[in-house]
Amino acid sequence: ETLGRFLKDLGLLSQAVVPLQRSLEIRETALDPDHPRVAQSLHQLAGVYVQWKKFGDAEQLYKQALEISENAYGADHPHAARELEALATLYHKQNKYEQAEHFRKKSVIIRQQATRRKGSLAGSAVGRAHLGQGQA
Repeated sequence: ETLGRFLKDLGLLSQAVVPLQRSLEIRETALDPDHPRVAQSLHQLAGVYVQWKKFGDAEQLYKQALEISENAYGADHPHAARELEALATLYHKQNKYEQAEHFRKKSVIIRQQATRRKGSLAGSAVGRAHLGQGQA
């Protein structure tokens, strides 16, 4: 996967596909086709297809990565938001602005909820630490 990402960054898209596909195959076999690391490989490969303007292939891979992420972590997890954002960007590149906006809004809502949860968890940890000090 690292080699594929490197080749993609260099703009060598046709060369990047082979190691990214191989990484995907290895993860599907060694782990499980529904494993979150498979979603990561799908996301990377889809990114190459976006750059290559093979939007249909990219869309299919992003949707598959979204489904795996939602099944593994839940529909309101930041990993799902990442795939929604990728789909929004993909649709925007195709001038499908309504679809892009739909996915972008969903992604933003998930990220805002995650930030609030993180903030309330940090706040409650500080509160517990403060209470613990007062009892000593």
